[in-house]
Amino acid sequence: MALIDVQTPKISWTTHGDQYLMITMKGIEFVEKWHTAERLPSRITKLYQLFLRLIWMRGIMPVDLARWLGYSEEVLEQATSSRYVEMIERPNELPEEVQNKIEAMIGEAPREIYA
Repeated sequence: MALIDVQTPKISWTTHGDQYLMITMKGIEFVEKWHTAERLPSRITKLYQLFLRLIWMRGIMPVDLARWLGYSEEVLEQATSSRYVEMIERPNELPEEVQNKIEAMIGEAPREIYA
């Protein structure tokens, strides 16, 4: 019988309760800048994907979900240190300008979906 070496992943972000990522206006501007580009540099691909997912989730995502989706500590650290996202304890109301930009980007779901 072969032994399998199992290691727990290193997580330096200790969470005391739920924490959330909230996109900022700077993060929205980052997406707008790179949205029309023909190619994305490989160093920002994961960051760009994270912001797109945040936008589709109306700007707020649990940190645990981001980790579960495969965003590494490096990507989350880069996003927070560059102030593209804020880490918050509880979901807050997004600033109105950020909400308006997100609504302009993704629109509103048709009423038929909720009927």
